[in-house]
Amino acid sequence: MSALLTQSGLLEAVAAAGAVVAAVEARSTRFETPCGKGSMVWRRWGSGSPVVLVHGGGGSWTHWVRNIEALAAHYTVWAPDLPGLGDSAVPDEFTIEAMGATVERGLRTLIPGDAPLDVVGFSFGGPVSACVGMKLEGRLRNFVLAGSRFNLDASRHFPQLVSWKEIEDPEARLAGHRRNLEIMMIANPANIDALAVYIQSTNTPRARFFGPKLDPNGKLLEFLPQVRPQKRVTGISGLEDQIARPMMHNQASGLKAMHPTGVFHTIPDAGHWVQYEGSGRFNAILLDTLAGK
Repeated sequence: MSALLTQSGLLEAVAAAGAVVAAVEARSTRFETPCGKGSMVWRRWGSGSPVVLVHGGGGSWTHWVRNIEALAAHYTVWAPDLPGLGDSAVPDEFTIEAMGATVERGLRTLIPGDAPLDVVGFSFGGPVSACVGMKLEGRLRNFVLAGSRFNLDASRHFPQLVSWKEIEDPEARLAGHRRNLEIMMIANPANIDALAVYIQSTNTPRARFFGPKLDPNGKLLEFLPQVRPQKRVTGISGLEDQIARPMMHNQASGLKAMHPTGVFHTIPDAGHWVQYEGSGRFNAILLDTLAGK
């Protein structure tokens, strides 16, 4: 583990990492669509056929910071902040269906017409994306799910995370965020760099709801059979995904039970936040999938 990510010096390292996010954001164009009593915020990069990236719970568009530029070299990338997360206002109600309806309206406003598009959802963004995808009819080309579970596991419990809100010292609070990444998101502690801590520590304070209370996995399994892309449904998971590790051996069969042509990929040495920890391999798989390979 880098000495910069011990508690001593963590504050300075994380502050410096913010420049990476700022640089990616500076290359985007910002858009807003209605959401509750305010706006849902979208960012766009690149040119070409549209690809919509839907982030995970307690997150924002920055969940995709290591993927956007690889995709934007070939596609127009749209990355919204989901209702009640990031820079977006709270939805009219905190349900996956209400969030999906808000995303769908925004998508149809910003990407009008009937041209094909691809949708990629991560974790909590999976059921929200599925709610949208099943209503896109012939427009949906590829539907990709990262860090999703294609089976129910009644024995699974949400892990006990560090209560960072109760920590007053800024450096100790960042250490709490780092520990939560280790518990929930990133498999190898050595891969928890200052950028990951920056993203975690700036996203979670803006979350205005607790995603697991909305039964995201149950909703994904309800909606996914109704998603009918032109191409296929693809799953990509880190082999060491903390959320799905006990059922990893059943992931491919679970997906195929709902979509017989579905393809499931695993990335070794990566955890739940697979598109960050395994970004090189993830980007290659995603680009091949979008290209129809």
